[in-house]
Amino acid sequence: MKNNITDNQLKLVTEKFSVLKEENEKRITELNIANKELILQHEEKDKCTAALTIANKELVSKYKEKESRVNKLEEILFWISNKEKQHITRILNLANKIETGVNTPDDIKKEADSIKQSAQALDEFTKEMTKLIENLLPPITEKGEHKNELAFKNME
Repeated sequence: MKNNITDNQLKLVTEKFSVLKEENEKRITELNIANKELILQHEEKDKCTAALTIANKELVSKYKEKESRVNKLEEILFWISNKEKQHITRILNLANKIETGVNTPDDIKKEADSIKQSAQALDEFTKEMTKLIENLLPPITEKGEHKNELAFKNME
């Protein structure tokens, strides 16, 4: 069998291939543009991921700081509760003794000394507590204001 392709048929096939070639070149160009856009988007997403990773690390760090601060405050509350109660109970017991009993001058002197010791211990305790609380508060600016006023609101 012979292939009898006429010039017209060859011309039509050549034109069809030419059109297909142009369409393919357009698609390749479009795909290259889309690929470049995807690369840019991927790079942008990488930048966002890096920024989010940094922000997340900062948030975790701040959370750990706050958690540590809460633990310290709980320790302080426990310490205050135990230490303060001891002295207040002692003073109240001495006041009850003075109030309810007939006391000699020596008894009154001993009880006054005990009250004085408890008051001095409370004074010392108050100073220690003040130092602890000062260490927990944010730094003070040159204007005498705390840098983070929210620290006080959050402590309430």
